[in-house]
Amino acid sequence: KSVNEFDETARQAQKAGVPQQTIDEIRLLVSIKTRNLDAMPETLANLDRNMNTWRGSDSLAFRNKLELQGTMFLAKSLLANEANNDAEFEKSVKEAFWADPKLGEILAEEVNSRRTKQKLVSLVVPLDLPLETSSGDKTSLADLLRGEKAVLLDFWASWCGPCMALMDDLVRLAHTLSAQHVAVVGINTESSDKGGPAE
Repeated sequence: KSVNEFDETARQAQKAGVPQQTIDEIRLLVSIKTRNLDAMPETLANLDRNMNTWRGSDSLAFRNKLELQGTMFLAKSLLANEANNDAEFEKSVKEAFWADPKLGEILAEEVNSRRTKQKLVSLVVPLDLPLETSSGDKTSLADLLRGEKAVLLDFWASWCGPCMALMDDLVRLAHTLSAQHVAVVGINTESSDKGGPAE
């Protein structure tokens, strides 16, 4: 469940004679699964240092050295992503796929996630966009933001079952965040004869 929990078990495994290679490999997998980036550099360094003496018989997770190397590059891509290092991220993803093509689906998710994050960073929302409140008044995002630290936008439509099911949670969130000066705004994306936000 966590690297710390694994480390406790690993100490017992070490005393029982489990090879350090096996422990390092499993620690790498636990770090990736739990996204514990703090544990990765040390684990990667241990695995890199002992790559020349890698033994298939001591591995419970990898059938060959290339599978291990692919997973190590996957971990390096996660570190590069966190550091916002595009060149290193791309290099590590390519190396991971080259070493172990079976990682393709996981790597594709990481690439798509990074690209989505980059798009969101460059997203510009026009604050002067005219909006109509549920009571028929006119407002804008700039008006809603005035005196607040942020505005949380929730886009919904009445035909969206999950959206409607979350309305009570959205109201609770609005009450909780108002104390922190965050305005919560639900924006209905349905079109109307007048032309709604969706149009």
